[in-house]
Amino acid sequence: MVTLDLMVLIAYMVGILAAGFWAKRKVTNQEEFLVAGRRVGPWLYAGTLAAIVLGGASTVGGSGTAVVVLLLAQGIDSGAPIYAGLGLGLASYIVVSFATRPSDPGMKSPAGPEAMVKS
Repeated sequence: MVTLDLMVLIAYMVGILAAGFWAKRKVTNQEEFLVAGRRVGPWLYAGTLAAIVLGGASTVGGSGTAVVVLLLAQGIDSGAPIYAGLGLGLASYIVVSFATRPSDPGMKSPAGPEAMVKS
């Protein structure tokens, strides 16, 4: 059974690589790659959009559910990670803003827009 599973997996990978190389020959520019040359019909577009939304929702929802179940099993309120993340984000912002503040008020900040412009 393990050999059959491995053969199916290898055949799938070879098929995906073959499809990728075939599609690589048809794509000539960035627009062709990103939006399929704007030749996608409404049915294919609707199916693609549904796959994106449902795939993202199931991924985020599934991992979110797992986190909540694990936290509740440990006796931790499910909102605790959110509050901890917000607190860490705020603390990081404060530390970075003080660390990049110039010591001399007339001096320009190294993190400001002036740092992006070459003199």
